[in-house]
Amino acid sequence: MFLLLSIPAFGSQTAMSLSLRYRDPSFRSGILDETLGYRWFASELFDLQLASRFSQSNWNLYSVQYMAEARVHPLGFLTTRVRLAHATRLLSANTTSELLLLGEVHFTVLDHLYFFLGAGWAARPTRLGDTSPTPNFFNAQLADPTWAAELGLELRQLNGFGAKLSFGNIDALETYNLNNPFFELGVSFHPRKSALKYYLFSRYKVLLGFGRLDEFLLGFRLDWLLTRSSGG
Repeated sequence: MFLLLSIPAFGSQTAMSLSLRYRDPSFRSGILDETLGYRWFASELFDLQLASRFSQSNWNLYSVQYMAEARVHPLGFLTTRVRLAHATRLLSANTTSELLLLGEVHFTVLDHLYFFLGAGWAARPTRLGDTSPTPNFFNAQLADPTWAAELGLELRQLNGFGAKLSFGNIDALETYNLNNPFFELGVSFHPRKSALKYYLFSRYKVLLGFGRLDEFLLGFRLDWLLTRSSGG
């Protein structure tokens, strides 16, 4: 989940998210990601999220990504998500666009423990030898669809602290292959009456079938609730 601030169930609000991550892939040198996100909570039924990410490797620009995602909450325990995203990988000279359709079931136990289970499908058309910043849904060379899934639980707002444990192949800006999922473990701190929330996390990304580490990640994220309005 991109934003972990507790949002009241009414009123229009906006929030930002700043993230810094270091990835250590098993097949190449380390990669540093900087991500900026913006989220508009239009109502208790709908919110919209925008995000961009810049990645560097050996002080060279490695990739540029951006996405827009709409979330609809038709029922208290159900969320549906539609995401459009695009990634330009400069060093390997290829681009991948993405359309993700996802449904998520979630519920809270004893006010603090939050469970979620999501499943969906992602289309990922790719062009080789191309570094265009525009989506390539209609002129792709390769089609690379995949199933998308995530499972996890969060401990929320226990004296300002929280924790998260999850498993799946859905990142905030892209969907990995189903045989290339990751485990994520994180802890958060949200001071009382503060608009800021801090989240420190790590990931262990694996290659299923080979039983080995594909990538290890350490990251920090700051969530900032910008506006509050009591709307009707």
